[in-house]
Amino acid sequence: MRQTLLAATALLVLGSPLRAHDLPMQYFRADSLAQITDIRSGRAFIMFFWAADCSVCTEQLALLRDLSRMTPRVPLIIVSTDGAAARSAGHVLEEYGLDKEDLWTFEVAGSAAIRKSIDPKWDGKLPRTYLYDASHARQGITGRLDRGQLDGWVRQVNAMH
Repeated sequence: MRQTLLAATALLVLGSPLRAHDLPMQYFRADSLAQITDIRSGRAFIMFFWAADCSVCTEQLALLRDLSRMTPRVPLIIVSTDGAAARSAGHVLEEYGLDKEDLWTFEVAGSAAIRKSIDPKWDGKLPRTYLYDASHARQGITGRLDRGQLDGWVRQVNAMH
């Protein structure tokens, strides 16, 4: 009886939308990048990979929040590499006012297979940001983002519209 109850509970949890601290997040899997780019066909966007225990990552959240507010036409996709079990990501995103963005999390923390599906050259260092223009040509940046570089990219994207 106990095993049946545990199995039923597991099915309910796995079949439900992921919620990190009551924030709805989607699982980021090997095919998720294709899904994200298909939905945003012809549109620029920013994709940010981070972890809650990465101090540089959390520092960058304020910059991304400000950028998102100034350029609402450029969607921000935030992907936690912490995995489904990490609940602290939701707390951090709420603190920075990013709880309304397009939120994802790796299904398995730090998954090398998922990382390779995103970018075979990405070695897993965080934070990792991709700036996608409207044609989906992308620029990958590891580490701290430079505000001037981001502003220049936004101007370039806006000039294309």
